[in-house]
Amino acid sequence: MHRRVGLSFAILLGLATLAQASSTLVVGNHILAANTNGGPQNTIQISISGTDANIAGAVINAQVADGGPVPGGVIVGPGFTGDMLQPGSLFLGNNTGITDLNPGFVNGNQLVLLQTSTASGVVSDVGGKLLVTLTFDTTGFGPGIWPLLFSGTLNGDTGIGATTGVLNLAITNGTIQIIPEPSSIVLGLFAAAGLAAVAVRKNRARRAA
Repeated sequence: MHRRVGLSFAILLGLATLAQASSTLVVGNHILAANTNGGPQNTIQISISGTDANIAGAVINAQVADGGPVPGGVIVGPGFTGDMLQPGSLFLGNNTGITDLNPGFVNGNQLVLLQTSTASGVVSDVGGKLLVTLTFDTTGFGPGIWPLLFSGTLNGDTGIGATTGVLNLAITNGTIQIIPEPSSIVLGLFAAAGLAAVAVRKNRARRAA
């Protein structure tokens, strides 16, 4: 799989040189709803910022934790899918279609591999544009935190390419997190308070005896 994605990127952009980067991608830290398949609470958007122009294509390599058991990892995390053509996306209106090399939530899919190129010319005005939308399936998952990687994945780094070469996009990885529901926190506090009250009463009873 690693070879296929790397070769596809080279063919996609038709570029062999490395251009100076002036764009960044900060993944961020995102809170998801527990035990939920998709929906607004489990959908996040990752944007690109900077001053790069003349963008000819992109490859999205996104991964939860170590990729999970399917590709040989050991950390089980939420599966997810990706979409590069939501409103406000960088390639919306000028693309050759999105190639999804790892579609669906199959077997708890913890990898997203997407690529596209411009149908004509290039995309300019990169700064602040949406690069990809991710939707997670947290069915069966309770509270926890997992790395969300756009660099250092099993298939390499997310990348963008310009007419001058493949850009060395500066990436800061992030996390996804499921936190206890407020009702669960409140119940836990009441339980803790109840146990504390019982302990106080027992201590008083011992002292009075």
